Amino acid sequence: MGFFSTIPRRVSGLIFAGLFNNIGIGYLLVYLTAFFPEIGVNPGIVGLLLGLEGAMLFLSIPLGIRSDRKGRKNILLVGSTIVAIPMIMMALTVDVPILIVAALLFGVAESAFLSTWNAMIA
Repeated sequence: MGFFSTIPRRVSGLIFAGLFNNIGIGYLLVYLTAFFPEIGVNPGIVGLLLGLEGAMLFLSIPLGIRSDRKGRKNILLVGSTIVAIPMIMMALTVDVPILIVAALLFGVAESAFLSTWNAMIA
């Protein structure tokens, strides 16, 4: 087994859980750039959605500080749970205001998950 046998069981569980979350996030970003222009969403809107989602990752810093002070489990659970809502919203609509709200929510959830997940693994 080598390297993987030295990873603590708790950490390997976190890595496994994060794997599914990160695959979902990556799939959604590919979906946005490839599929939305095909169904009539303006490529500029797709760029705006990706930019808004990325801009919300700046919240990783205050969320990471909060998780250091108050505990990481709650923020990790909230982030990994909320990330499903914007994924569903983006899959079911092409209405631009709803997509913008979904991109903002997606960025907040992703920053909550990633900031605490990385800290727990480290």
